[in-house]
Amino acid sequence: MEQHRLSNTSYSQLFWDILQRDSCEDLRKYVSTKDSLLMLLNVSFEKPLAVIRSEKSGTSTPLAHLEAHGINSMNSYSSQRKLEIARYSIMSKKNQLASLKLDDHANFHHVRDNLQRELEHARRAYSKEIARFSGQKDMPMERLMTVNSLELQLQGFRVINVLINKDLLNLQDQNDVIRAMRWLWRSRGRHYRLVYDEELQPRYHKESLMLAKFFILYSESTPADTDALFDLISENYQCYSDQSTITTSLTTYQYYQGYS
Repeated sequence: MEQHRLSNTSYSQLFWDILQRDSCEDLRKYVSTKDSLLMLLNVSFEKPLAVIRSEKSGTSTPLAHLEAHGINSMNSYSSQRKLEIARYSIMSKKNQLASLKLDDHANFHHVRDNLQRELEHARRAYSKEIARFSGQKDMPMERLMTVNSLELQLQGFRVINVLINKDLLNLQDQNDVIRAMRWLWRSRGRHYRLVYDEELQPRYHKESLMLAKFFILYSESTPADTDALFDLISENYQCYSDQSTITTSLTTYQYYQGYS
């Protein structure tokens, strides 16, 4: 399990398919050993966990930039579309001003002033998008979640999910895995990626769902650890409350359980 392999979608899909085959029980047993799981955590979740540690240590300010958490990449369709709209708006207002004639409007000066204000607003919107990209460029690459980081994280979730489904992962004995999943569930980055999912590729939209399914299975296998289910309900409630959506604890649990 190496980064350059798991981040390659062709390789990771092949590995995932092989891992699920009935004839590959020895491979699953090897991957489910403590050393292999530690390697998986270090490979698949290195970047998101590093961002979380940086915020927890207090040695740096919280990474409030969405780009730090893999959102609003300069190459994303959404970001490019915003720039395109801003450029079109500027050109449209310029053309309207250029074609405006004194004889065409009784209130010529009022119309001209409105168009000039709209043009200035369009220019500010464009400058805002460019400034956000400049802020991303100024951030150290080791502090940024990239598409590569999101892909590695996705593959880590998929491997853990296979091991759980094949009853090869005793969650009660996997403290490192449980700790990492808790950090990811409570993280600022997961919240941002859930709220701004339109900025991400669709294949990365199920991060919260995968983590929720993990904690449902963990809470079923370890009922004494009530913090897991409490985290699942309270953190999800906070996310949806931020979007002015009323979600009761029971509804939240039933929603995720329906996908488990």
